[in-house]
Amino acid sequence: MKTKPELPWEIDMKPYRYAYLIRRCSLILGSILMLSVVSCSGTQPLQTSTPTPFSTQPPTPAHTAEATSTPKPGLYVVIDTDMAPDDWMAILYLLHRTDVDVRAIAVTGAGEAHCDAGVRNALGLIALAHHAPIPVACGPETPLQGNHTFPQSWRDFVDGLAGQKLAPSVNPGAGIGAVKLLTQTILSSPGKVTLLTLGPLTDIALALQATPTLVNQIAGVYVMGGAVKVPGNLNGNVAGNTAAEWNIYIDPHAANVVFASGLPVTLVGLDATREAPLTMGFLQRLATNQKTSTTAFIYAVLSQMQDSIRSGTYFFWDPLAAGILSDNSLATYEQYPICVVETDDGPESGRTVAKDGCPQIRVAVSVDAKRFEQVFLDTLNNQSVPQAINPSALKGTWSGTSHNGNTGMQVTVTFGGNCETGIPCGTFNIATLPCSGDYVFIRMTADGQYEFAEINKQGVCGYGQDFFQTQADGTLLFKSVGDYGIDSGFLKKTTP
Repeated sequence: MKTKPELPWEIDMKPYRYAYLIRRCSLILGSILMLSVVSCSGTQPLQTSTPTPFSTQPPTPAHTAEATSTPKPGLYVVIDTDMAPDDWMAILYLLHRTDVDVRAIAVTGAGEAHCDAGVRNALGLIALAHHAPIPVACGPETPLQGNHTFPQSWRDFVDGLAGQKLAPSVNPGAGIGAVKLLTQTILSSPGKVTLLTLGPLTDIALALQATPTLVNQIAGVYVMGGAVKVPGNLNGNVAGNTAAEWNIYIDPHAANVVFASGLPVTLVGLDATREAPLTMGFLQRLATNQKTSTTAFIYAVLSQMQDSIRSGTYFFWDPLAAGILSDNSLATYEQYPICVVETDDGPESGRTVAKDGCPQIRVAVSVDAKRFEQVFLDTLNNQSVPQAINPSALKGTWSGTSHNGNTGMQVTVTFGGNCETGIPCGTFNIATLPCSGDYVFIRMTADGQYEFAEINKQGVCGYGQDFFQTQADGTLLFKSVGDYGIDSGFLKKTTP
């Protein structure tokens, strides 16, 4: 009998083992007892167009025009968004980046989109980008404090996806809330996570309050929000307030929680975005430069916003924040001690103020708008062809014992023939729990492991991702990383 070695990734996961055992026992006990859950600018919506169908055919391979940055295969990103049109562009941009690994999308219900529509639309964007399934979940629909909201007409516009229709991706995060999704994703990530926030900071603040140790697994936070040395953009929608920017204004207390968390925060606010207007010139370039279904979708959306674009009041808010996250050289920065005014009403409510004694924040103050625009368009017009698995590499049924600490579980997995990114092509069954479901292939990792998402789960299942790697002796190394820590073991092929 083969003695199970202590695998390299187990060394760092020992603190999770006791929590894992408690969790599993409580879940099983629970089962027994059961036998006896418009854009950051606030641009007003224009009349919608007829719904536009978008192609689901795989586009051409990716090529980006980054002149001063190198690929970052370890850049793990979690997006927190309020799902307005500029959010859609930012999300699609990152989904097309081959050097960015988007691990989850949290929708802040306190922002522009309502929860059901926001989640549905996010899943549609994932499918539109021909990306492997990503878990999506929504958070509370009210701020941590106060009652600030976006105008209802804007919320209706973004809920309706500007009149466009997208088929949704499957959702590995179905059934959980945004705070739990954020926590599980950050803790189970192969490396430290970079957060990109594109709306009010409610979800992030709640996650940090519930689990303060998350800061140890977060590399930094890029916040689209605030106006430090420039006027705000409430634009008469809040009487007398000319200082605040919408994302921070909606939940000032949440912003202060995140700023004071000790995390490295980069503020991509109106100080920077005012240098990156989205112009009619760009829209005209886009009209004649649509090489993917993604650029066709963005053109259809922006075509409805031409009044704002012509007036010079529409900017690359969220896309610029995503661009700076992927390439810091797109901007220059200054350090400021930043706090947010938390008064419920009045001309200062939600204002980002630079004053002594506040947390130090890196603020983007100028940008290379021309280069950003080119990188943005190039990225959206090119995407990697879906990665395929060698049909013979995993095909068949594999069984064995997986271990987490001293706990062993019987695992059986079955894979069909060829697997492609985003396509269901396998099943799993953990008889000990019990837990079963289907696999969707995500990617081949840099060290040769096949990564799968778990979907359609039944039984006492946690949340995680599974990895497989063929061994020289004919066995299959199995690793499951999730909110339960790490399960690992060697499986043998039982059926060809």
